[in-house]
Amino acid sequence: MKHPYLTLVFALLLTLPLHAQMEVGQWAPPFTLTDINGNQQRLYDFLAEGKPVIIDLAAAWCPPCWAEHESGILKEIWEQYGPDGTDEVMILFIEADPTTDHEQLIGVSGSTMGNWVEGTPYPIIDVPDYGIPRAYRLQVYPTILLICPDMRVKVPQMWTGPANWTKEYLMSELMACGSVSPPATDAGLFSYDFNKSDCYLGAINVGLFNSGSNPLTSAEVLVKRNGEQVSSFSWTGELAFGEEASIAITDIPLDAGENDFTVELASEDDDNTNNAIEIPFIKAPQSSRNLTVYVQTDENTEAENTRWHIEDENGAIVAESGPLANLDYSETAVTLEADGCYTMVMADDGGDGLTGGGFILVSDDNENLVFEGSTFGIRDEIRSLFLAQATSQARELTGAVSASVFPNPALGQISVKLELDESSAVSMEWLSVTGESLGVQDFGQLPAGLHNLQLSTAALQPGIYYLAVHSDSGKLVKKVVKL
Repeated sequence: MKHPYLTLVFALLLTLPLHAQMEVGQWAPPFTLTDINGNQQRLYDFLAEGKPVIIDLAAAWCPPCWAEHESGILKEIWEQYGPDGTDEVMILFIEADPTTDHEQLIGVSGSTMGNWVEGTPYPIIDVPDYGIPRAYRLQVYPTILLICPDMRVKVPQMWTGPANWTKEYLMSELMACGSVSPPATDAGLFSYDFNKSDCYLGAINVGLFNSGSNPLTSAEVLVKRNGEQVSSFSWTGELAFGEEASIAITDIPLDAGENDFTVELASEDDDNTNNAIEIPFIKAPQSSRNLTVYVQTDENTEAENTRWHIEDENGAIVAESGPLANLDYSETAVTLEADGCYTMVMADDGGDGLTGGGFILVSDDNENLVFEGSTFGIRDEIRSLFLAQATSQARELTGAVSASVFPNPALGQISVKLELDESSAVSMEWLSVTGESLGVQDFGQLPAGLHNLQLSTAALQPGIYYLAVHSDSGKLVKKVVKL
């Protein structure tokens, strides 16, 4: 897959929560990552030893990243001040685009600037997901971070060329770390959980970290949903500076749809900026056991082995498409045998989903939306939970007017055959599958009788929509598939 520099930076901004770039003095989120040689690299181990850490966040396909890498500045610092030199500094190179692979890192194939591994003496980490870019608020490649032993960020900014980022400049900044000390009492919370979902109850994994020089022996952790406390956890133990304890909070009640959780420490300390974290959580949508899978494929479907399947709670596949054909529309009825939590999976070996006019949606026989996964751009598959039950709440699709739509599926235009019992003002409204209004066309006052009205679908992207026909006597909603 090709990765033009500006396109991927923009895609990254769309993928991650939009927070401002990290600032000087902010607490550095902890991590333990495995490098390409199988060695674990734990940030806080180096900081606890009193070593400042340089983190180079880059991407294998990124030209400015390659220019920074080829400048040799970090290699010089490593050789003089790293473990094989005076052992005063640690350097970690993090390939922060999860869509790249090892062959791109070594310059063999794919979108790459060259062999990043050859001649690089410091550890190289190829991240498996967006946890690190999200945690470190990555906005552009490359970004170089200097982390001081007090666990605070010193220099967070994009590399701007060898004229500014010299060995002397970086080392002067790193050596200045020695003039600061960590707070005496400081506990911090962090979690790499995000975009989690469950059919029943919530579960959150949180790291409790001691970022203070005094030992941490207890902490009360509160979980709030939309500002209201729903759970708590009391921790006791002993953590030295830089040590962590893992806390699993389970069986958290969920509201339907989005749940905005805040996990926070009950007591204040010397640094309250790391005492609370936000963890969004989704309660999976509910449906009946009768589903319809709507698919419009793109021109690369066969080459990229695009397919879908549904898994039960044990991971067994209970329905599947097999490989799909190019430029083909299909509606597949699926009846699930039992109530339970299921996973809808769409896979695409090309990693770009059904781009260029394709889509996939799943709804039940009451018009409840279960899944929408037309494009995903950076992964080989997307997975989404849903709770199937024998009964589900029905969407109201009937009204006091009579209408039919042709053709359906539609291309650029549809004809709506409308019958009125009496003269009425008529308008038609396009709705997304989530109920969002996408536009209204007013047909004015129409006499009683049969009418054949034309409505353009040219402005709609391929997918499934609802057409709400409004009259003085009521409303009728029809499902329309746009190819």
